[in-house]
This record gives sequence, C-alpha cells and structure tokens, in this order.
Amino acid sequence: MGINFNSLFVHKSEKKNVSWFNKILSLAFFVLTILVFSAFWSNFSKLRQAEKKIEEKKRSLEELRRENESIKNRLKEISSEAYIEKQLRDNLAMVKKGEVVVVLPDEETIKSFVPKIDTSGDEAINLPNWRKWFLFFNF
Repeated sequence: MGINFNSLFVHKSEKKNVSWFNKILSLAFFVLTILVFSAFWSNFSKLRQAEKKIEEKKRSLEELRRENESIKNRLKEISSEAYIEKQLRDNLAMVKKGEVVVVLPDEETIKSFVPKIDTSGDEAINLPNWRKWFLFFNF
C-alpha cells in the first residue's frame, strides 16, 4: 500500500473534483503531446523534402556549369582562325591566293576507270608482280 498524497491536502468532498481535474489535465497533456509531436513530424518531413530539393538543384547547377564550360570551349574552337579557314575551304570552296584546287570524281566514277582483271583462275594469282602491273595497265 502506498500513501495517497492527494488525501493529505484535500478534503474528502473535494476528492471527486480533484480526480476529474487530474483526468482532464492528463487528457489535455496527452492531446498537447500528440499535437506537438504531429507538428514536429510535419516540420521534419518538410525539412527532408527541402533538403532533397536542394540536392537536386545542386546537381542541376553542376550539370549546367559543365554544359556552360563545354559551350565556352566550343566557342573558343569555332572562333579560332584554323576552324574558320577549314570551314571556308570545305563549305565555300575558297582557296588562298596561288593555290590550285583539285576536284576528284566520286568513288563510283573512280571505280569505273579501274580495269577488271579476271582473278578466278589460279594462274592470275601465281603471276609475277611485273606481269600483274602490265595486265593492270593493259599492255
């Protein structure tokens, strides 16, 4: 058996009122504890979401910095004299003073100039090299 401290200070007629007061006080404390915990959990989840957004934005920022650096390097390359000269030569067929332009035909035209040698027999493979050159130039 324990000592009831409430009975020491409260008269018997007031004991009922005090027990209800203690119950209401306990219930209010419990509700307040749940509300505080709920608010804490809500703020904690918002903080986690904000941290995730910050990390995502940092990754995005780093990717944009790399892309920006790549574009700067490409701009340096494009604005160089060598690149401009190459583009003028390749796309506009421009030449420097004193240069001669040699235009080669396409691959199909070049293949049509090469004589056809019948290499189906073993004798063409076993021919000496000088003889193969003679046959190549139709001598």
